[in-house]
This record gives sequence, C-alpha cells and structure tokens, in this order.
Amino acid sequence: GSGAGVVVLRRLSDALADHDHIHAVLPGWAMTNDGADRAGYAVPSPAGQAAAIAEALAVAEVDPAEVKLIEAHGSGTPLGDAIEVAALNRVYRDVPPGTCALGSVKTNIGHLDAAAGVAGLIKAVLAVRHGVIPPNLHFTAPHPEVDLAGGPCFVPVKATDWPDTSRRVAGVSAFGLGGTNVHVVVEEPPGPGSRVTAEGPHVLPVSARDPEALRQALSALRDRLAADPPDLADAAY
Repeated sequence: GSGAGVVVLRRLSDALADHDHIHAVLPGWAMTNDGADRAGYAVPSPAGQAAAIAEALAVAEVDPAEVKLIEAHGSGTPLGDAIEVAALNRVYRDVPPGTCALGSVKTNIGHLDAAAGVAGLIKAVLAVRHGVIPPNLHFTAPHPEVDLAGGPCFVPVKATDWPDTSRRVAGVSAFGLGGTNVHVVVEEPPGPGSRVTAEGPHVLPVSARDPEALRQALSALRDRLAADPPDLADAAY
C-alpha cells in the first residue's frame, strides 16, 4: 500500500518556551545497519536490531522495564517476526513476562512501505498521550517460530488503560530491507505549564455544508468547550 505521515519536531525547551501543544517527547533514538551480519539480503539480523533498541534506550536513559508498549516493525512474515521478537527478547531479557504490550499498526492499515515507520510513530505517540494500550486485529495465537514466551511481550486484542507507572514510555521499531534498523523511544508529554492568555477578541469560525450540519457542529463544539475549557486563543487558532 501507499501512505504518508507528517510530524513536527522541535527541541523540547523551545516547544515549552513557545507554549506549543506537545503530543509526546522523543528522548532517544538509534540507528544501526546489519552490514555483513546477516544470512541474506532479505534476512534481518537479530544482533543489529537488538543493538539499535538497546542504544536507543541508553540514549533516552530508560530502563527496559519502564517500556509498556512496543510498536513493532511487524512485517507479518514468519521469519521477520521471529527475528524481531528474538531481538526484543535479548534486550528485555530481565523484564518479567507479560508486562509489555507488542503491536503493529500494520494490522490496521497494512504496510505503507516508506511511510510504515512514521505510521508506527504516530500510533505510539497517540498511545502514550492518551494512556491507552491499543489492540491488534486478526491475532489469535503467535506463529510457532515466534518466541513470545521467551520474553516480556504479549499481544493485546482489546484496548486497555496504560499500566500505573511513573511515566508512559513506548518503543517504536522500523527496519529497512537493506539492513537498516531504527528504534525510537516515545514518552508522554510534560504536564501543561502556565501560560499568558492572549488578549481578545478571538474569531472562532464554524462552517458546514448545510444549516443542519452547522447546528450539529456548533452543538459538538459547545459540548467540547464545556467539558474541557481550553484557552480561547488555542480554540480559535
């Protein structure tokens, strides 16, 4: 399939200073290449994948036990998935079993080729932001070659609340056919800080295709503003 994804990256200090809406923080990432350490062009290396994951966690200063969701590359092939889980089991070998959810957005939207990585990143950002472990479609049992029992991961099939932890942390993997391995650590955004409310008046336009749709849009906007009153300047932006 084909797809596209767009994210805006800023230094956290700059985003906080400008009072940006921060969806998540990326405290660390790493990239490796399998090089000659692979059995064939299309055969990934568990050592290369494990090195990228371990380095990203080290850069982010995150203990593997803190990670409660891994958004996997999840190619959907018995060999690729088995190697990816083997790499995860190496890095997370000291983490108790059944404590880290494992999923892939490919179960929802398919493989987007070059856009697959950013799709997984966006999914993980939404998960840590909202505190929800997302489910996976079409899963009943792991392939016999995929050793989920040898590590901490399980595959959730229904949405659940994020475990009660000091901070919400996820990991995202994306692997290239030529042996490039990338892993990004995603952390929940910091709490909202104080800000100076912009002086009004503000224009809050609402449009719709017909009068009835306009009434519905106004009603939905009214309910949303009443449930969680935002800064009016933010709502009008």
